[in-house]
Amino acid sequence: MMQRGDEDPKTMQEPDTARTAARSKDRKKDFDPRDVIAISVGGFAGANARYLLALWAAARFGTNWPVGTWIINITGCFVLGAFIPLQQARGWSDKTRLVVAIGFLGAYTTYSTFEFDTFGLCQKHHYFAAAGYVFSSFSMGFVAVYVGAVLARVLTQLGRLPN
Repeated sequence: MMQRGDEDPKTMQEPDTARTAARSKDRKKDFDPRDVIAISVGGFAGANARYLLALWAAARFGTNWPVGTWIINITGCFVLGAFIPLQQARGWSDKTRLVVAIGFLGAYTTYSTFEFDTFGLCQKHHYFAAAGYVFSSFSMGFVAVYVGAVLARVLTQLGRLPN
């Protein structure tokens, strides 16, 4: 029976704390304050795009059903679905990913608002509208991501996109 301190050094694995520290050190090494600025620029644009689109949708369609939030979520899914494969295929920089995927879309898409709007419909006893909103948001969001990704791949394969 082995006792404490008798472990065979050949079979010992690196302790989890050492791996975790190594990963943390790598993360700190990769931090660039310019990344925060890139995300902020994208976030500023995304938040304002969301606000303006929500105003337009409310004026155009009314506020009985959260059309603005729905449009924002679906278009955000589409843009993200198209952007990630395009970024990978075209070799766009990580800064571009930070601006678009993290900053712009992080501020533009509105999952928390989606949940709050669903709750509001339920509070008004509009259960059918709430169920339709949830179902259509999830199903159309998935379709939008899929179509965006397929379109990005097709355009990339056809060479129709600038670098």
